[in-house]
Amino acid sequence: MKAGLLFVAAVLTLAVPASEALAQTGMAYGKVVDEKGQPVPDAKVEFDYREGAKRHYEAKTDKKGNFRQFMTFGRYQVTASKEGHQGAQTEVKVETGDTAPISDLVIVTTAAATKAAEQSHPILGPLKKAVDLTQAGKLDEAQAIYEELLTKDASLPEVHYNLGALCLQKKDLVRAEVEFKRVLELLPNQREAFVALSRVHEEQGEREKALEILKQATDIHKDDASMLYDLGILYLNLGRREEAEKTLERVEVLDPARIGVQYALGTAAVNRGDVPEAVRRLEKYVASAPEGAPNLETAKKLLAELKKAAPTSR
Repeated sequence: MKAGLLFVAAVLTLAVPASEALAQTGMAYGKVVDEKGQPVPDAKVEFDYREGAKRHYEAKTDKKGNFRQFMTFGRYQVTASKEGHQGAQTEVKVETGDTAPISDLVIVTTAAATKAAEQSHPILGPLKKAVDLTQAGKLDEAQAIYEELLTKDASLPEVHYNLGALCLQKKDLVRAEVEFKRVLELLPNQREAFVALSRVHEEQGEREKALEILKQATDIHKDDASMLYDLGILYLNLGRREEAEKTLERVEVLDPARIGVQYALGTAAVNRGDVPEAVRRLEKYVASAPEGAPNLETAKKLLAELKKAAPTSR
């Protein structure tokens, strides 16, 4: 019996997998600097294994921007980052028992990156200034900048769009229409331009034209809940209830969190005399709409009137 037990123990000892031996390591090291070549302390350096298994290591730079990290051998993606800077990436291959140097990782400050972008793309600086002026209510000054940009390059859809939005704000509907149409000439599927052009026609009292533009847009952007919602509301305002309800029910499927759909479908139910459905929809809207929502008080009053007129309709 004792001999048998000894034999089993020997077999068990031999069955220990060789893979349980400790993995051999190497080391990677390097430095993180800014755009001026100055060291960046307290930057985070991450190492992600690129050859199958998931391995992740992190290191911090010291006061001189230096870092080092021990890791198992293999190829890694290296990412350096710090708040207020644009990150940098590279790759390194670590050999067993060896040290792998990494070229300096340059993480540029956000301010320097913005300045460089403006220098390489001259439109960005004036465009940002025009946007800031528009937000400050200085519409004429902003328009002058947009006009100047377009004299230099008339193929800038973002400038045409912003100028159109500014003209819409100024109630210059003719010019706004021209600008939004120009955007669609340059970018035929641009959803914001479709919506904006539709709004121009609504402002002009041309609801059928507005409807045609939104229908054209939703043929392209079939599952765009926001655009379909606009289309459904426009159908509703035109008295085309069945099309409105069908469109808004599609929005409800695509974007259940869009609570305004409940108010719209509730009013549609009122128009067709379905009080129980109207109450159900309006209750759902009142329960979920945030305080100050544009139709909240109207919904509460309408709901109270419906319940008073038909208290057992539910």
